[in-house]
Amino acid sequence: MKRALWLILVFAFMLPNAAYAANDITVTIDSVPVAFEMPPQIINDRVMVQIRAIVERLGCTVEWDDATQTSYINQPGVPLSRTAVKGQDINVYVNNQPVEFPDQKPVLYHDYVLIPSRGVIEALGYSVEWNDTTQTQAISTITGLATPPSTIPVKPDVTASPTPKPVTPVITATPTPMPKTSDGYIGNLNTHVFHYPDCSSVQRMSEKNKVYLPNRETAINDGYVPCQICKP
Repeated sequence: MKRALWLILVFAFMLPNAAYAANDITVTIDSVPVAFEMPPQIINDRVMVQIRAIVERLGCTVEWDDATQTSYINQPGVPLSRTAVKGQDINVYVNNQPVEFPDQKPVLYHDYVLIPSRGVIEALGYSVEWNDTTQTQAISTITGLATPPSTIPVKPDVTASPTPKPVTPVITATPTPMPKTSDGYIGNLNTHVFHYPDCSSVQRMSEKNKVYLPNRETAINDGYVPCQICKP
């Protein structure tokens, strides 16, 4: 009887540092709890889980190779490559790459393979947070969105095409003939040119050079020529 009791105590100490809190640990993926056949355990301060329940929720495939004691976990689009060899420990491969567990190795617990979840989740590219108060391991698949896209409208680049300076059109106007009157014409005794009385040339003409011409016929007969400005 004493020998049987002693053997029970020996086997108890051979278990991986006493798993505990089996029914109190919660694992969530993006705040949604994960259901397990074997509840998560704490072994050597590491959360140990039935990894299939988590990775299948993440869209991965899981293959167990009994010959090499290896769990192969592959994300979509990654073909399976069985490269593991049997050793003393259970192997875990993620996307055909071995995952190292320096603190706590995977274990066989009540016919279930329990694996440290953090190492696998981080190898898949997701983040893991532990809340000691609620005994919850939270897995987040939302990556690269810590800072939401800016909603501030972008101002257009107004320097790319400078605003052209306004161009004042050049208008070449046809000179308006001086208004015609019935008061005859003014001739220039010096130049022998006759004008309408209100022509600008008359205003600049010296009084001694002005001569009154009653009509166009008289001006032409007296040897005067029409002004090219007022065109009498």
